[in-house]
Amino acid sequence: MAMHVPGFPQPTTGFEFSDRLREQAEFFGVEILQSSSIDTIRSQDNYHTVVTTTGEEFSGSAIIICTGSHYRRLNVDGEDKFLGIGVHYCAACDGPFYKGQHVAVLGGGNSAVEAALELGQIADRVSLLVRGEELTASSVYQDKLDEQENVNIRFNNMTIGFEGRARLRRLRVKDVKTGVEDRVHVNGAFVFIGLEPNTSFLEETDVELNRAGFILTGHNLPADKGWPDRYGDRLPLMFETSIPGIFAAGDVREGSTKQVAAAAGEGVTAAMLVREYLKGVKFKI
Repeated sequence: MAMHVPGFPQPTTGFEFSDRLREQAEFFGVEILQSSSIDTIRSQDNYHTVVTTTGEEFSGSAIIICTGSHYRRLNVDGEDKFLGIGVHYCAACDGPFYKGQHVAVLGGGNSAVEAALELGQIADRVSLLVRGEELTASSVYQDKLDEQENVNIRFNNMTIGFEGRARLRRLRVKDVKTGVEDRVHVNGAFVFIGLEPNTSFLEETDVELNRAGFILTGHNLPADKGWPDRYGDRLPLMFETSIPGIFAAGDVREGSTKQVAAAAGEGVTAAMLVREYLKGVKFKI
């Protein structure tokens, strides 16, 4: 789906935009390693090493972690079976396949309501299934939802299964108050029940995470963990983690707004903070 990006006179697709970003980065000498997954990060004094799942190691005096997050899954019957053929996690990517049809959006937050609004411009009907008694989306989104006549909201509805043969045809839902089960006939379902950070590679490291797995930085770091001694006579920088010299930016960081423009800004800020950090680094020989 084409999008309008500042600096581009004509609409461009996400693939085209990302490809141009890659070309620009390579023009300035940035080395990009594709299809590389991180196994862990090791630190020794003020030197850090990123270890990939293939055993390759990349070392430096500073690291910026911007691995983002992914949409949380329901983990119910049929979700894996109909993944990509009825069950989706991106309205902008897969919504156009359901023009004139009936789709469901699962969730009640900003992402879910935004998806329902977008799909309401494509699909014939949209059923917004909310597990709670009310929406948690901002009032701005809720006001827009009131103007969308083909979006129907069903509160206290928990999806417990996806059904069909070759493609998704029905949702099994349960009323969380009464326990009564029902089936909703749909052509597609879009799941928006929150985000999970891509931080599994940090679980065995000293990088502090919150209970949801997002990286703690700056003033959000808990002072009772004993890490302050690592910083000497200074406080951690704004996007610096519990390990000096390791920074985090974007959706992977606790407190980020989970918006692409904000993530890009955080990346720039983190890069500038790295520059300041390196000015004070004393290397051991």
